[in-house]
Amino acid sequence: MWILSIDTATKVTGLAVHFKGNLVAESFLHTGKTHSERLMPMVLQLLKQAGIGFGDLGAVTVAAGPGSFTGLRIGMATAKGIAQVRQIPLIGINTLDALAQNGLGFEGLVAPVLDARKDEIYTALYRKMEGELSLLGEYEAVKPAALAEKLGAMGEKVLFVGDAVPVYREMFEARLGERAVFLPDGLSLPRGAHVGALAAKRLARGERDDLYALKPCYIRPSEAEVTWAKKFGQGG
Repeated sequence: MWILSIDTATKVTGLAVHFKGNLVAESFLHTGKTHSERLMPMVLQLLKQAGIGFGDLGAVTVAAGPGSFTGLRIGMATAKGIAQVRQIPLIGINTLDALAQNGLGFEGLVAPVLDARKDEIYTALYRKMEGELSLLGEYEAVKPAALAEKLGAMGEKVLFVGDAVPVYREMFEARLGERAVFLPDGLSLPRGAHVGALAAKRLARGERDDLYALKPCYIRPSEAEVTWAKKFGQGG
C-alpha cells in the first residue's frame, strides 16, 4: 500500500511516501513561506518523483497537532480532501508522537518541544520500551521553566527535539546541565517520514480515523476562542 504523509503542524512542510511500510520518497522545506502556497505543489512533485499518482494511494496520513492552528487546518483539510475524493483511509498522528521519533535511539527521556507562543511550549515525555517510544503521561502546553523543573526532579538525561529548542536551549542547559541533550538542528525538526511510519503501524493493526470526526489536537483553545469567551462568557 502506498501512503502519503503530510505534516504542516509547524513552519516546516514535511511530506513522505511509504510503500509497504518502507520510506520511498520524502520532501522537507523550512523556508518560511506559508503552507497554503507550497503544500500542493510539493505533494504533486513528490508523487511524481515517487513514480505514482493520486490513484495509486492506499491511504493518507496527517500530523494532527498540536502545533500552528493555521498550519494544522491546512494540512488536515488537504489530507481529508484527498481521502474523500480517492475514498481511502485517513490516519491522524499526534505531532509530538511523530517528533519524538527523532530520538528513537536515545537511552533516556525524549522531550519534543514545540513553540506554543505566549511563553509556552507543547510537550510530552517518552521513553523507549521494547524497541518503541512509549508516551509517559499526557500531551500538554506548559511554561518551559515548569518542564525544566519537572525534568530536574526526575534526575535523568533528556533529549530535547523540536522548533522550541533554539529558543529555550540555554534555559534547559542552565537548569539540567549535562543531562540536557540536543541534536543538530537538521535532525531536531519534524519529518513527514515519521508521521508515515507511525501511520503504517496503525494501518497494519486495522486502524483508521473517521473522515468527518477527525479534528486537529489543539491542546488549548485558539486566540479567537479565548477572545470570544471573554467577550460573551462560556455560556454565551
